[in-house]
Amino acid sequence: MVGCFKLCRQLAAGQPITVHCSAGIGRSATFVAIDYAWQKIRENSDAQMIDVLKDLRGQRFQAIQSPIQYIFLHMCLLELTAEENLLPRKGKYAPYLDSYTTMLKKYNKKVQAAEARAEARGD
Repeated sequence: MVGCFKLCRQLAAGQPITVHCSAGIGRSATFVAIDYAWQKIRENSDAQMIDVLKDLRGQRFQAIQSPIQYIFLHMCLLELTAEENLLPRKGKYAPYLDSYTTMLKKYNKKVQAAEARAEARGD
């Protein structure tokens, strides 16, 4: 996602980026949040993610639909800071990334189990 974001930024050449998924509040809002939060962080390193989310939701109701999208937003921003050499990959970043990966695997297993139960019921 970070590579896609950087490519879009490069191709946009300073112009706004247009992005949209089905409802515009989940996947596309997460992508927009990466851009918006990255701009806020670059302007003010003390920017708070909750404030970024509130601002975004003021523009698009219910933007970032799930905790997993909110966490993904954080991971993308951490990756951007690491790629820009603003955050060393060693130190706290690596364990945080490992923790995120573990959490994501558990989440995916729960989703798969729920889908299997729904399929078994004929939903």
